[in-house]
Amino acid sequence: MGKNDHSSAPGEPPANRAPELGLPDGVEDSASRYLQEWRGRVNELAAARLRELADVSENLLDWVQETNRQLDRLAAELGERAAPAAAGSEPEFVGASAGETSAADAAHLVAMQMAVRGASRDEVDEYLREVFEMKDTAGILDRAFVR
Repeated sequence: MGKNDHSSAPGEPPANRAPELGLPDGVEDSASRYLQEWRGRVNELAAARLRELADVSENLLDWVQETNRQLDRLAAELGERAAPAAAGSEPEFVGASAGETSAADAAHLVAMQMAVRGASRDEVDEYLREVFEMKDTAGILDRAFVR
């Protein structure tokens, strides 16, 4: 018997049921349309959420880039102010005198900025020793790399 033959034979589903699933005629098509409709809705919602996520990500990236530009300007300004103090002394971040504090603050800010950008602890250590002529960088490195 064919798929569209609605007569019943022994062991076959009744004539008013689809032979594949044993459902009334049209139910399978209705379910299929319903599923397609909901897949479309889900896909639309997912696409909308992905667009929102892309927008948020773009805004976050813009914010990070602007923050990095501000940090660069601040580090440059602090570096200029700290250069005379760093040349004549070994700054300490905690308990430093007024002249040493700005050099230590600048070194700390530079160390934090380098760490955020992905520099290794050794790279930051070398930079602080060269640029700020620091002998003991452990305290600043510990703060920058949260040890």
